[in-house]
Amino acid sequence: MADKIIPNLPKSEAPTFDDLMLVVDTPASTPTNKKVTLANLFNKIPTTIGYGTEAVGTVNISSTTQALDDKALFLCTDIATGRILIDNTSTNVGTTADVGDDLLMEDGDFIFLEGDCIATMSDGSHVGQTTTIILVAGRATDTYSSIRFKVTPSNFLDHSAGSNTKISLPKVGDSATLVWTGSNWITTSLIGTAITTT
Repeated sequence: MADKIIPNLPKSEAPTFDDLMLVVDTPASTPTNKKVTLANLFNKIPTTIGYGTEAVGTVNISSTTQALDDKALFLCTDIATGRILIDNTSTNVGTTADVGDDLLMEDGDFIFLEGDCIATMSDGSHVGQTTTIILVAGRATDTYSSIRFKVTPSNFLDHSAGSNTKISLPKVGDSATLVWTGSNWITTSLIGTAITTT
């Protein structure tokens, strides 16, 4: 390959498991050019796998509809709005609150939460695309009650073969993972109290 410039080689638009890649073995001591198949490369990843910052989106829960598009991971938080704090300084038993209200409550109190925090998710960009949505806490000092964060994926195929069109993440720590089939989003996991719903 002495007469080949790698950036000038043609692209492989549809790599398969038996395609070869060039690797430099033991570059720190005695570097040697070797080959590896894509299958061997991905079956023996010697480190943890994570998302780069460009693949992660942060969504602040609010009363307005938000779009969850083009990211691999969404962290849905209520740093400023939509939170219900459990506190010992108020008595709001039976209070009706709008999404976005900052409501202090005593242990054992209950409220009626009007409306849901809604997000939409457009079609995937390629078959096999995976997206995970997690409802995370905004501040470590807060204790959260039910928030009902609902996501409406376009062309959603309910994994229970039902007519559900949304994914509901009611509590902090809930998460959902979806995969794009080329025509539908399908849930591959629902963690915590996450469910599909109408």
